[in-house]
Amino acid sequence: MKEDQRIYINKLYEYIADEISISDTMLEKAINSYGAVGNWLGECDPDLDVKIMPQGSVNLGTVIKPISDEDDYDIDLVCLLKNGSKMEASEIKEIVGRRLKEHKTYNEMLEDEGKRCWTLQYEEFHMDILPSVPKNDFYVEPDNTEIRLTHKLDNGMYIDKFSNPAKYKLWFENRMEKILLESKRSFAIKNQVEIDDVPTYSIKTPLQKAIQLLKRHRDIVFANDEEGIAPISIIITTLAAKAYNNEANVYDALSGILDRMAHYVEKDERGKYKISNPVMDDENFAEKWASEPAK
Repeated sequence: MKEDQRIYINKLYEYIADEISISDTMLEKAINSYGAVGNWLGECDPDLDVKIMPQGSVNLGTVIKPISDEDDYDIDLVCLLKNGSKMEASEIKEIVGRRLKEHKTYNEMLEDEGKRCWTLQYEEFHMDILPSVPKNDFYVEPDNTEIRLTHKLDNGMYIDKFSNPAKYKLWFENRMEKILLESKRSFAIKNQVEIDDVPTYSIKTPLQKAIQLLKRHRDIVFANDEEGIAPISIIITTLAAKAYNNEANVYDALSGILDRMAHYVEKDERGKYKISNPVMDDENFAEKWASEPAK
């Protein structure tokens, strides 16, 4: 392909990524909303040390607008009970749900209990709140950040699951470390703030934009997905980040990712597909592929 064609296509990709990104106003509204929910949950019990932290697309700077105005986008929060490591799974879930129900407004917005989260339905987005506790006896960033979360089975029983969203974010940032640092430095100078105060979600690197384009492609291809087989965002994000090779523009980043990402779909010793959480090898993002091959 000729250089002028590459430049033109890259400009198109840049334009599309800008168009499908949520506005600064909407992002600010989302941040203020989760801050308010965090303050309320943080005061649920004087004996509990509560930490609220974002996770998912908003936190990584890869959130996109829904295709239809009838749809909304989601904000993912972790509600960590830092001194609750000895609690049973059902108790962890119940404490957070009870506190949300004690707030008149949140109680009206609260949906039925989900398998892992409590969900608040806002006008333009919904907020998934994940109750959790430290996997070990304590939670200290950045080294000891594994969490134990709750999963409710169809029979009503609660079981433990494990994750590490804080470390995943660090891994994701490290995959684009040089370009991210340059982008944060430019943002800091332009806005006259300290570089350490620039959040990742305010930056748009080639990797972040490539992931946004892949997610929009997913949404269009599976617009009529009645079976629920569309690739989940964490799989798209993980494969893209693993395949990214520090390309400096969106066209090269997306081309390289598409060439390499399939190599990161692995199989375990039993021949089942595996896409490992890069910071937690025993968490398989493709665990449902065995029981639901259409995925």
